[in-house]
Amino acid sequence: FFKKLNEFSRDHLVFDQLPFDRFIERLIASGFPTEEIFDKFFGRIIRSGYIDSLYMLDGWRKSGGAMYENGAGVRCGLHIEEERTVLTSSR
Repeated sequence: FFKKLNEFSRDHLVFDQLPFDRFIERLIASGFPTEEIFDKFFGRIIRSGYIDSLYMLDGWRKSGGAMYENGAGVRCGLHIEEERTVLTSSR
C-alpha cells in the first residue's frame, strides 16, 4: 500500500485517510452509524470540490470505507481509476 501511495503521490496531490483511521474506528466502536461517519467525513471531503479523481487500490471492494468513497465519487462525477482500469471518467 505505502509503495503504491508513494508512487502515485509523485504526480498527484493525495489525500490519505490513514491518520484518521483510529479515530473513525473509535467512533464506530462507540456506536455511531458507519454510513453516517463515512458521509460526514469522507463524503464532505469528496464533495468539497478539492477532489477530482479517485484511485482505487486492488481489494477496495472488501472495504466498507472504500466502497463508500467509490459510490460518492460516482455520484459526484469524479474520474475513478482502479489500479489497471478506468472505472468512470468525467474528463
